[in-house]
Amino acid sequence: MIILFDINFQKQDSSYAFISENKNINFHLNTIFIAVGDQESYESACKEVTKLVGDQGLNILFNNAGTLTWNTFETVTAEVMAKEFEVDCIGPVMITKVYSGVCP
Repeated sequence: MIILFDINFQKQDSSYAFISENKNINFHLNTIFIAVGDQESYESACKEVTKLVGDQGLNILFNNAGTLTWNTFETVTAEVMAKEFEVDCIGPVMITKVYSGVCP
């Protein structure tokens, strides 16, 4: 079973297509949307995952969500930097924290 997380549905669709192209892998794919920065979203998604994996638990958690904007020193803003830090640094730690109870 593969559970795919992403911060927007468009990326989920492209990731699903990429995984589906490999016909040698037998899997069941579930996609779950997580709103970055929303702790309730993390916990809600964790409940969905817990139902899916049952007593087997979650063996591997790949958190591949990330963001990157191309700015120069002259054009970058504090808001852009804060959003990137939230998605790329805080988000993975908080998601891992929520899922630590699901992993065996």
